[in-house]
Amino acid sequence: MDLLSRVFYDQLPALGMEIREEQIYTAYRIGRSMIRGDTFLAEAGSGAGKTFAYLIPAVCHARRTGKPVVVACASSVLQSQLAGPGGDAETLSKLLNLGIDARLAGNPCNYLCEIKVEDLAYSSVRKKGRARLERWAQASKLGERSEAPDVPDDLWGLVAWDESLPCDTCKRRGYCRMVRAREHYRASTDLIVCSHELFFRDLWTREALQEAGLMPLLPGYGGVVFDEGHRVPDIARNTAGRFISRDALERTLRQLQINVAAVREYLPHLGKSVSVAESAMTHFWPALEASTTASDTARWHVSGSRLLDGAKNLHTALVELQDTIAIYEDLLDIETRDRCYTLQARLDTAVDALHMIIEEAGETTLYALDPAVTGGPASDGSQKASGSDGATVAGLNAVLWAVPRRIDRRLQQALFRQKLPVVFTSATLAAGGSFDYFGRMVGAPGARHASAGIPFDLARQAMVYLPPAPPEDPAQHLVSLLEATSGRALVLANTPGELAALRRSLAEQRLPWTMLWEGDASLASLVHRFRADTHSVLVGTSFWEGIDVPGEALSCVAVPWMPFPPDDPLLRAKQEEAQHDGLDPFSAVDVPEMALKLKQGCGRLIRTTADRGVFALLDTRFLDSPYQEAVESAFPEGAARTSDLARVREFLDREHAG
Repeated sequence: MDLLSRVFYDQLPALGMEIREEQIYTAYRIGRSMIRGDTFLAEAGSGAGKTFAYLIPAVCHARRTGKPVVVACASSVLQSQLAGPGGDAETLSKLLNLGIDARLAGNPCNYLCEIKVEDLAYSSVRKKGRARLERWAQASKLGERSEAPDVPDDLWGLVAWDESLPCDTCKRRGYCRMVRAREHYRASTDLIVCSHELFFRDLWTREALQEAGLMPLLPGYGGVVFDEGHRVPDIARNTAGRFISRDALERTLRQLQINVAAVREYLPHLGKSVSVAESAMTHFWPALEASTTASDTARWHVSGSRLLDGAKNLHTALVELQDTIAIYEDLLDIETRDRCYTLQARLDTAVDALHMIIEEAGETTLYALDPAVTGGPASDGSQKASGSDGATVAGLNAVLWAVPRRIDRRLQQALFRQKLPVVFTSATLAAGGSFDYFGRMVGAPGARHASAGIPFDLARQAMVYLPPAPPEDPAQHLVSLLEATSGRALVLANTPGELAALRRSLAEQRLPWTMLWEGDASLASLVHRFRADTHSVLVGTSFWEGIDVPGEALSCVAVPWMPFPPDDPLLRAKQEEAQHDGLDPFSAVDVPEMALKLKQGCGRLIRTTADRGVFALLDTRFLDSPYQEAVESAFPEGAARTSDLARVREFLDREHAG
């Protein structure tokens, strides 16, 4: 603890950094929890300096125990800010001459698949920039998306790794770019920075992989820090789910048919079992289509007895197929047997998902992914897609997910029983001043906790803008706001549909600012360009939290529409739980989630004592509503309010004149 005192009170201030008591208090509490091996909930207001407050104790703990600490983040932007070139770990290392070894463990979907690159050469797909992407993919050493930051999402999907790929039969298995990347980060001695999603994929599969003599996704670690820890329950639940990919299952059965064709004559039962499984599968997908209704997100609602009957039939057929392969395996030649073993292992994924659907029907939430999405849930727990527009799952690569409704007991069993220090840090962990709700959700009731405020004078540094009347077209009113702020704005949409609507509307305007749109490049690249181009405008759905842009470049945070949670199967599950407890679902679920998101968005505005900025909420329907107090609690405390754009311009002009 003496080390922390010297660092925060002497060394960092001598290098020009501010003394923030909120930061120092948080660092002390985190350091003490790591020494004790506790689970600790650290709430600190946006701008308090949480990153250094946990990085320094984490490095000390890693060097004391000889094992790295995993820092799990809710977004790829935050991962880059921590472990990327010029990031927080590198900055801290240089300031204190610590030689910090911090390595980024990227999500698999951020690495290219060399087989997909080879297939692209023979593909008829025509997309702008494809030739440049192919040249980069062939020359890249790491094959990581950050090396090609300007590649848009739709183009990246042509070469990106995804969960439906048959990696177990790949000719490059064990030698691809993703495997080399894993070898790199596994050697870290201080910090491994990864996404929440990757951490939980490791946690849920770790024991099984070790029992099979295989390496887990992450090496052994001495502690865990969850940045943006409020996101953990949803992401842990998503990754604990099981999925069935139509494309992957069809490909597996097709390859089984090919492999048993040569022995069909004297092993008719094996061929028949494959045919029965194929028949059951062809009946399952129409049942899924009939049981699916579109939602506002890329996750579609799934329910109905017809799906359950189809799941039982498919489960029975796949289990019988696996049993038949086991019975006749000694009669197959070695090569065919090995291929069937591999394919049989891939059937386990679908069998596990079907078992979960059938046996845990009352304990799971079912949803199908938008066919535009490849693979599983994104690292932030959402899905990235262009919208459903009433499409169905028929004939497309649907992916059906079964997700547990509760995650607390699973976390107790897999994570907390290890008796390692586990730190959750965020600006929003407490509800109504109490940490009880969050502690129960993650399976750590009674965990030690601490709360630190915001080290800024928000009454002087911030202003809230509300239009004088609800705009008929928020996108058009946004143009007037941007004229008053001279660009320099972060515009936060709530759903892919809102983002698309903004883009369509603003495309008709001849705007004088550089417009940076989510989806046109990697998130980290967009944030970097936003920082560098002072009068640019960054627009997206993924920037509500985890990004740090101090200074003039981010002088305004604009929210065109109230960020109520969109209709979603996981949201409905929370609403049903609230109703079961005798609560009003809208008041108990929708309003708190909306207020939390607004508070996270507000937290992007003021990052240093020198910042000034405007938070603009263009949707003013909350006024005189039952949830007005919840909305206003998210605004910067003590900030002046205005409905006059001239006052907004004057407020920001004073900043730059000073």
